[in-house]
Amino acid sequence: MRSSGLAAFLAFFAIVCTIFSAVVTVADFAGHPERLETNLQIVAAAAIAAVVLLLLVRHLRAHEASAPDVPVDPNAPSLGWGAFAGLLGLVIIGVATFQLATRTQAPKPGDFLIFPAGSMFLFAGVLVALPREWVRARAVMSALLMTAFAVTFDGVAFGPGERHFSGGFSVGLVGSGFSPSELIGRIAFGIPAVISTVVAVVAWARVR
Repeated sequence: MRSSGLAAFLAFFAIVCTIFSAVVTVADFAGHPERLETNLQIVAAAAIAAVVLLLLVRHLRAHEASAPDVPVDPNAPSLGWGAFAGLLGLVIIGVATFQLATRTQAPKPGDFLIFPAGSMFLFAGVLVALPREWVRARAVMSALLMTAFAVTFDGVAFGPGERHFSGGFSVGLVGSGFSPSELIGRIAFGIPAVISTVVAVVAWARVR
């Protein structure tokens, strides 16, 4: 993937964030006018990021158009996507660490599930960025990725503490929501939990 393509994807994401935060600002103003300043700051930050990224896309595309065509190796590591996913995982872990360190109440066991969930992005990013020749390193990273999946699902399905599940469906303008019981929710997460745990064990068994 070219640098301009990755920048365009990030610009699109920033535009979506701008629109979403603007809609939230308008909807939130009636009930919570005291949040207007903070909401506008978020909208401005997202909009500035979108503009900067769009300018970067324009610059990168002009540079790529003037550069000679180079054959693309389909087996080459995806450094751009790897860096994006890895940084996203680090941000999730960093924000979770900060929130747990600054909160006044004692953390619950379920609060720590954000760490293996964030590790999924981190391990996936490292995996796609590793060269194909690094067979053992890729095998270890694949096993770590599946372990993060397994720990997350296992924690939700079988971990201590109360669980609250919700869901719904929509077809056009018609929608419906529902709140299944804790047992049903744990069973629903228990199925992928068992599968991911088995896959993680197999992945570690293949590491040589």
